[in-house]
Amino acid sequence: MTSRIRAILNPSMAVALVALFAAVGGGSAMALSGNNTVSSGDIKPDAVKSSDINNGGVRFEDLGSDAISPRASGSFNPLGVLAATFPPSGIAQGNLIKPNATTGQYCVVGLPFTPRTAVAQDGASPFDDIVSVVPGTVGACPPETQITIRITDNAGGAANSGFNLLVF
Repeated sequence: MTSRIRAILNPSMAVALVALFAAVGGGSAMALSGNNTVSSGDIKPDAVKSSDINNGGVRFEDLGSDAISPRASGSFNPLGVLAATFPPSGIAQGNLIKPNATTGQYCVVGLPFTPRTAVAQDGASPFDDIVSVVPGTVGACPPETQITIRITDNAGGAANSGFNLLVF
């Protein structure tokens, strides 16, 4: 019996078994240069996702100038009409409501994503109005409002004014 086991466990059989386990396991490993470091050349494009990064693990200074893009953007005139000042992206005329009989209030509805934040700026000369962006419904906006935009003049009164909107 012992001689039969020795006949089976010869060097060529050992090499064959190692090759079989490597093929079936399908795993591979690669040592990275450096000590506890990974460089951009070690990572495939789009391989790192948000869930792979600890909160606070990436600072603003770490991001490139094109790292964060708005999911929707557009320029609107004082009547709430989408203007051709710069081409809109991800937003259409139907996404902005100007409630009847209101001054300085605009409501963003129906975006196909949940806005995390938004920025708006006065888009009409002399650029002296104050534009506030509030998440959700405020004032006369309908309940389905995702973002409320309120504009006041430099004296603090409500004002209809054109504005540029970026939604992230």
